[in-house]
Amino acid sequence: MPVERALGNMCIAVDRWPQQHTPKLASVEPGSVEGFYMLAAFVFDLSRKMKYLYKATSEFGLQGDPAFAQEVRAHNAELYVRESWETIARRAEAIAMGLDKEIATEHQRILDTVATRKER
Repeated sequence: MPVERALGNMCIAVDRWPQQHTPKLASVEPGSVEGFYMLAAFVFDLSRKMKYLYKATSEFGLQGDPAFAQEVRAHNAELYVRESWETIARRAEAIAMGLDKEIATEHQRILDTVATRKER
């Protein structure tokens, strides 16, 4: 699969969300059962889209960086355990915050560079 097709498939996979053109926060009461299910629906939808991104790029997987794969595997080992949801959530938050600290400055630099670049 050419890179362009993989990128096109990624674009196709992420364009919509549940009840796309309706207000979300105004439709549920905070802490309600319906609010819980709304959040669960979004989480499962994001999970589904991540799986689509995997499918779109899987042919390139064996070309991945071993150090990156080791980092992902270590984080998976921290999260994919049978413990309380609170424990898992706190670990996931800590990992996400660590990743954010690692990439935030570079990401902002790239974003600013591309956003201010003149179209060719």
